[in-house]
Amino acid sequence: MNIVTPAEGKKDRVQELLSHLVSEVETNEPEALAFYASWVADVGVFYVIELFANEAAQESHRQQSYTAELRRICREEHNLAKKVEVQVLSKFAGFSR
Repeated sequence: MNIVTPAEGKKDRVQELLSHLVSEVETNEPEALAFYASWVADVGVFYVIELFANEAAQESHRQQSYTAELRRICREEHNLAKKVEVQVLSKFAGFSR
């Protein structure tokens, strides 16, 4: 899970960039089993939940050109209030439909 905090006034731009990322992942990464971006208004952050078939698929995702482009744009446009926080979750229960 990635916690993405947009800079003041940049929420819509970050949402646009994350929506594009989700679309690219869905189209180009068949081993991405789930990839969601959600906005949590109470705390002013996006949660990006990623689930990959294996570590190789996750590493491949990190190396994609569109992932690098997202990082570059956010850096150049100063879209983030702070560095993206990455949390590794250990699934113990749940389901997908």
